[in-house]
Amino acid sequence: MKWLITGGAGFIGSHFVKYALRKGVQVVNVDALTYAGHLENLREVEALAQPQGLFQRGRAYEFVHADISDEEAMRAVFRRHPNINAIVNFAAESHVDRSLQTPDVFLKSNILGTRVLLELARESRARFLQVSTDEVYGSLGDSGAFTENSPIQPSSPYSASKAAADLIVQAYVRTHGVDGVITRCSNNFGPFQDPEKLIPMAIIKALRGERVPIYGDGKNVRDWLHVSDHCVAIDFALWYGRAGEIYNVGGGNESSNLETVAILLDELKADPDLIEFVADRPGHDRRYAIDASKMRALGWRPQTVFETELRNTARWYVEHRDWWEAILSGDRQSANEPEAALPVEIASEIGSEASEMAAPVAPEPIDEASIEDEQTDDFETDAGRCEDEALDALDSLAEAQESETPSDENEDAPEEPIVLDFETLPDDETAPAPTPAAVFDDDLILTGGIEPAPTDRVATTPVEPETIVEIPMLFGHDGSEEEPEFPK
Repeated sequence: MKWLITGGAGFIGSHFVKYALRKGVQVVNVDALTYAGHLENLREVEALAQPQGLFQRGRAYEFVHADISDEEAMRAVFRRHPNINAIVNFAAESHVDRSLQTPDVFLKSNILGTRVLLELARESRARFLQVSTDEVYGSLGDSGAFTENSPIQPSSPYSASKAAADLIVQAYVRTHGVDGVITRCSNNFGPFQDPEKLIPMAIIKALRGERVPIYGDGKNVRDWLHVSDHCVAIDFALWYGRAGEIYNVGGGNESSNLETVAILLDELKADPDLIEFVADRPGHDRRYAIDASKMRALGWRPQTVFETELRNTARWYVEHRDWWEAILSGDRQSANEPEAALPVEIASEIGSEASEMAAPVAPEPIDEASIEDEQTDDFETDAGRCEDEALDALDSLAEAQESETPSDENEDAPEEPIVLDFETLPDDETAPAPTPAAVFDDDLILTGGIEPAPTDRVATTPVEPETIVEIPMLFGHDGSEEEPEFPK
């Protein structure tokens, strides 16, 4: 199973790349690396390759630096990978304030880029999932919630461009028979969110002792969704969503901007007087709320508790100052250039063999009343974890590999900084893919709870754009000749 994930260096997209790799999916990640795309969001992807013994043969990941509105570049991706099973489109300009200043950029990426991907989905017959937003519905009053049948009433160039893209998806489904599904999510939050968004902006300004600006009276309400729950929802929609249908994805966590910032300041032990009310922005939607019953009917349930994860998110930014300080200083942009030191143009030929890919299983709903208020020091989330048998399998595989791997007689010799070469497991050894309820800790992403090896294998010298970085297949590769199909 191979998925093309666009916008995979952004906030939500990078989380979904890691999620897909954890499931055993081969991933081709396309990102234009604009202001919101950061390759360090994917640093854990290289850490995947560190614990030897957890990977089967075949290469699992490729990064392509390209703009989805560049049709020739995207066609080149499909010529290179003609066996893509699904396209998941996260790529979008998404900041409302920026859309008020430069709407043409939003129209190009969000509308024309989606059209290019739909053409490729039509030609390749890949399943297409459009990641959209509840902002296409406009603003709500004091009661009620958006359903999939709510009228489209966008308030900004950003939401208008997303609404247009959704309509184009529906047109391609109806006219060309594209197997397309649309999800519309509420406001996301979690680690790696760009500092210009409300939650990370408030955290960072509080840590710096600066005033925290809030638009208007601060009573604008948003339905918050943790990014890990969103990843699982996309997986459900990808497997079980019906072509041409729309699925709203919301966390059921309505909170005003003022209430949300107050929780963050409390967690950071910052002075509440840092809050500063500023002039409201034009067309500012008053309230969003999502009716996600249609999505829940597919078997999906959010697995996190809003305030718990909001506080954990604040603590993540406290512990990862280097990440956001580099973005704010402008250093991150240079790290995104093709000649940069981090694993940029990852252009390995992804193996064509199929992986044994499991459709998601509905998780058991959590009992919020049973969750203790005390926050843990290691940033554990309340999301579901890998099943015990998966962890046991990983442990046994690691032990088996360690016992079979000869010792290195020249441990002091410098390692090759770019190409990662790993031994394969015997053909008869397989590891089960984790369930979609299993999401990731900050620093234990994709390793089933196993501590990743030090990151000293990350390249520290500039590389040429076509330098190959090979990352082996993660879970469940059995060498079968037939690709699994999405359920109809």
